[in-house]
Amino acid sequence: MDLQRAVFFVFQEALSNVEKHSHASLVDILLEWEADQLEITVIDNGSGFDIEKVSTRKHFGLEIMRERMMGIGGSVQIVSSESTGTVIKILAPLPGGKKQERNIHYESR
Repeated sequence: MDLQRAVFFVFQEALSNVEKHSHASLVDILLEWEADQLEITVIDNGSGFDIEKVSTRKHFGLEIMRERMMGIGGSVQIVSSESTGTVIKILAPLPGGKKQERNIHYESR
């Protein structure tokens, strides 16, 4: 249950950040899971940001995302720069399962 909650929270926060900050018109979500790992990638075509300039005093969502995933042995990877959009990769260890892959494409109108 901790795994499910952590992944849900971090995924929800990633989408919330796209909505609040990115001004994106396109969001792609790639969901992959294997026997030992779940990987969710959120890619937007928004304004992007300089990760080094994000103040953790004002904007602590990214840090909380990282802490939640570390708490279950996972991680969050963020790649972004101004004017290039953002890629957030959520990696979570799994106790077992079958390899599967899903692609979800969303375009705002």
